Amino acid sequence: MARKIINTFDVADCNRALAEAGLETRIHMHDACGGQFFSWDSLGEKDPQVREAIAAFFRARGVELAFNEDASFVVCAKAPTKAEFIAEMGARYERMLDGHETEHNLVEI
Repeated sequence: MARKIINTFDVADCNRALAEAGLETRIHMHDACGGQFFSWDSLGEKDPQVREAIAAFFRARGVELAFNEDASFVVCAKAPTKAEFIAEMGARYERMLDGHETEHNLVEI
C-alpha cells in the first residue's frame, strides 16, 4: 500500500506552524531506503508538545505519523479500504492467472 509522501513544502509549512506555536524547533527530512524518516531538534521536556503539534499538523493533511521514543517519526502506511483491498486482490489474482505473480505473492498484501 502506498504511503503519503511528505515534500519539502510540507516540512517548511510545519516548521512555520511550530514557530507560530512558540516551539523553537525544526523538523528535518531524511531519506531512507524505502521510505522517509524525520527528526526534530529536541526541546527536552517540551517534546510531547512538539509531537502533538507535528501530529496535528500532518493529521489535518490526511497523514498519520508513527513517533519513535526519541525526537523522530515516520509516515504510517495508509490502511486500505475494503474496496481498495478487494480491487488489489482481484488485480493480483489476474496477474497470477497470467503467470506474472505466484500464489505466494498473492497473499503478501
